[in-house]
Amino acid sequence: MTGHFDRHRGRRCDDSPAELYHVNSKLTRSDQGLSAWIGAVNETPLFQHTITRPRSRPDPADLVALPPPVAPPAELLHELLARRRSTPAFADEPISMGELSYLLEVADGVTHVRVGADGARWSLRSAPSGGGLYPVDIYCAASRVDGLDPGLYRYEPLSSGLAPIAEGDALPLLRGATYLEATADAAVAFLLVGVLGRSSFKYGERGYRFVLLEAGHIAQNLLLAVEASALAALPVGGFVDDDLNGLLRLDGVQEAVLYLVLVAARA
Repeated sequence: MTGHFDRHRGRRCDDSPAELYHVNSKLTRSDQGLSAWIGAVNETPLFQHTITRPRSRPDPADLVALPPPVAPPAELLHELLARRRSTPAFADEPISMGELSYLLEVADGVTHVRVGADGARWSLRSAPSGGGLYPVDIYCAASRVDGLDPGLYRYEPLSSGLAPIAEGDALPLLRGATYLEATADAAVAFLLVGVLGRSSFKYGERGYRFVLLEAGHIAQNLLLAVEASALAALPVGGFVDDDLNGLLRLDGVQEAVLYLVLVAARA
């Protein structure tokens, strides 16, 4: 390792946690134990039935049902990519529940259900996931969504609904955690939460890489859906972690906010 620059001491050092993690999570040809464990997970029916179950089974009566997505006219992918830009130019207008439903479905909604020979049902999503374990959950902090009370919700893709977490507009609290004026102006904020144990139980330390990669896949899906819907978005990677984790009542270790995407009507 080449070390890193310690900005507090003004010198190079060789104990960077990031570098140590990167080295410790590398796969090598000698990782026979990990390969055998992954094979056991893939072939054991008990594991198959366990990992294909949703994280939670909320009472349908408690869910806020999402309406059919309001899909914009189809466009070529390269046109969306060429236009996509991060912007804090938000309009003080609500977005619709149909638009919210579309954003969530494109971001990480169920696209296909595959049934295995043993009856295990795999709900495949719009974003790729290491081993199909789906360790990233989407939380919504809704402020101005027509037909939806302001509050915190967790997206339940298998039920196509929102599980209420807390009442009230949380965006002013998000502003304090990001130091961004635009945070309080968003119609809704999407918080991507990594549940690390869902991946690490199978992939060990390598699993953390997979969780971060998946969050990136989901965020890009979301940003392209925002562009297709003629809305505005600002992805945010810099925030006070403990503030956002505390807002969602997460321990910040086994479950933690990884990424934040602000969405609003376009100014």
